[in-house]
Amino acid sequence: MVTKHNKPVMRVLILMCVLLFVGGQQTQGQTIITEIILNIPSAAGLERINTINGPVCDASIQVPSEVATIQAAIDAVCDGGEVVVAPNTYNESINFLGKAITLRSASGDPADTIIDATGVPNLGTGVPVVRCVSGETDTTVLDGFTITGGTGDTTVFGSAVGGGMFNSGSSPTVTNCILWGNVDDADGDFGGPFMDESAQIHTDSGTPVVNYSIVQGGWSGAGGVGIVNADPLFDAPAAGDLHLLPGSPAIDAGNFRAYDSAGGGGVDLDGNPRLVDDLNPS
Repeated sequence: MVTKHNKPVMRVLILMCVLLFVGGQQTQGQTIITEIILNIPSAAGLERINTINGPVCDASIQVPSEVATIQAAIDAVCDGGEVVVAPNTYNESINFLGKAITLRSASGDPADTIIDATGVPNLGTGVPVVRCVSGETDTTVLDGFTITGGTGDTTVFGSAVGGGMFNSGSSPTVTNCILWGNVDDADGDFGGPFMDESAQIHTDSGTPVVNYSIVQGGWSGAGGVGIVNADPLFDAPAAGDLHLLPGSPAIDAGNFRAYDSAGGGGVDLDGNPRLVDDLNPS
């Protein structure tokens, strides 16, 4: 029995929640409800909740059309799933949380899909753009982003390391990315700040594999196919314009076959051919 006192509360819940699915099983003529899944508005977007068993994960999530931030999408996606990110600049510091997922740009072009940690508050553990610190393996994939603006993780050494990507006990896969403009030792404790290889990707333990990417300072770790250590020649990075100028080492440097097999197109967002003159081997 619902009292008059409870009716306004119920109306609010009905307005805030959209019933997606009610599932059940029938036993000896009785139906036992096993799933009631609701979409609940939150600051990060719509959070799916199974009111009986708790949060529900999704196999594929689009950012920002389905979930507003990359981190919220990582939180919500299932192991083995993917997060697909539309071109834009995302002011975030993200953590893969040990998930075996693919985080990829929708365009396949790191110049138009940027994760920039500039100005992200330091909550006491530093601000790398990407963290893999929960046993991630090569099934955790970062594909098709510019990673910039990070100042490093402080949990291991005290002084910040790995401004672009910090790995501890983890071995993720990085491909078709630009890691540029990240620093470590930003406070100058050891003579920094530095913008070398360790500032872009630092591994405390683990074996990350990096291919087909521009890495400031180079990459001496596993993979190493198609690595470029040269200024990517963005058009006007201070103004947020990361179009590539003629002569950029990023032109034709990615693995187009991998992108094309994943359903990518042959033109970029400006309608120009994505390939300039050749097709890199897979």
